[in-house]
Amino acid sequence: MVAIPLEAAHAAEDLKVAVEAAAINFISAFDIHFPLPYRICVTILAGIWAWGITAKLLTAVKIDVSLLIRHSFPKHGTAGSSARSLHRDIFHFALVLSLFVFGSWVLFALLLLRQYSTNDIDIMQGVSTRVRTIDLVPVSTLFLFLAAFFIPGRGFHSAGRRQFLAILRRISVGGLDAEGRFADVLVSDVLTSYTRVLLDMGVVVCMFVTGTSCVGKPDRSSCSGPYVTTIVLSLPYVIRFRQCTIDFQRTGQTLHIANCLKYLSSLPVVFFGVLQKLYKGVEGDNGFTEAMAYKLWIFAAVTNSCYSIVWDLKCDWNLEVLNSSPLAYKHGGLRSVLFFRPRIVYYLVILLDISFRLVWALKVTTNFRFIGDTESGLFALELLEIVRRSVWMCLRTEKEWITTRAVGNLPIVELETFARSK
Repeated sequence: MVAIPLEAAHAAEDLKVAVEAAAINFISAFDIHFPLPYRICVTILAGIWAWGITAKLLTAVKIDVSLLIRHSFPKHGTAGSSARSLHRDIFHFALVLSLFVFGSWVLFALLLLRQYSTNDIDIMQGVSTRVRTIDLVPVSTLFLFLAAFFIPGRGFHSAGRRQFLAILRRISVGGLDAEGRFADVLVSDVLTSYTRVLLDMGVVVCMFVTGTSCVGKPDRSSCSGPYVTTIVLSLPYVIRFRQCTIDFQRTGQTLHIANCLKYLSSLPVVFFGVLQKLYKGVEGDNGFTEAMAYKLWIFAAVTNSCYSIVWDLKCDWNLEVLNSSPLAYKHGGLRSVLFFRPRIVYYLVILLDISFRLVWALKVTTNFRFIGDTESGLFALELLEIVRRSVWMCLRTEKEWITTRAVGNLPIVELETFARSK
């Protein structure tokens, strides 16, 4: 065997580090043509459209979503009309915002073509620092997009917007309304799927204030340090943890303690993920290295994912797939009351939930490691999480409808009636 000189080994290692750094810092066409403010808008829009589709699917199986979330929407004479109106209003709200964002992006694309013609843009360097007009288009679009949720008055679906903002104000301090608990829990759980989006909003504001162009690769290192990243990514899980403690204080059920532990298990994933970046290429005074943080992150991610999958199936959806009792086999691992048909839909949803809960594993494989290092990869992961959250909401709302009606908190309609109609 031929011995490799020590200098050559060090040179090869330095070259590897340089190549990885170049790959991370490379500004792709995706970064320039679809800057971060537009990606935030599209991610939020995807969630709104998904919520509308969820409400429509639930309405089709005679589940009144507006009644469950205590949405103060006037009825129009027939049972379930409020739910049908709810999803139509959601679609209209999403359509208006989608047209606004698309129109803005077309304007941005035209300005971008003009910058190309004047050689103000280099695909490897992004927009030159003197180009500031073009930044105003995506940044102002994001600000106006978010402002649409705060428009005063009675127009443009004010009832839904007021309820949503009231929920945000309440849950922002870990509150949980006794009457509207389900709506508070839904929004809080959705926030855990939007942790990266919340962080990106802060990055956009920081870049705009500091005069950094948003057309290109976001300046995450300067605008979201380790402390800010840890706090923002952890906040939604801390909110749910606080809500679970409120549930335990109100009911005394130990199940809520187990739910607390589930959200606590998310915090090490955030913490060790931040440590990986903090110790990248360096060794701490105590001997702690990036490799150690990486191993701890994998352990925490596996633990949290397995805990979350089990909780989804057994508690959030009340399925019997993990039960060993004969009754579970009688129901095919599902439950006695099912609103969706055919039954294979539930098995497909279970498979999707498990797969998307474990999609982070792609970032640790050699062939797909780029996913966590590129803006397009991060954007794809965010969209996959929205898809997972939307199907989760379908079965979570179905389970809430069944259990809530069973204890008589909603107008009684016998479940057997629905079962016979199927």
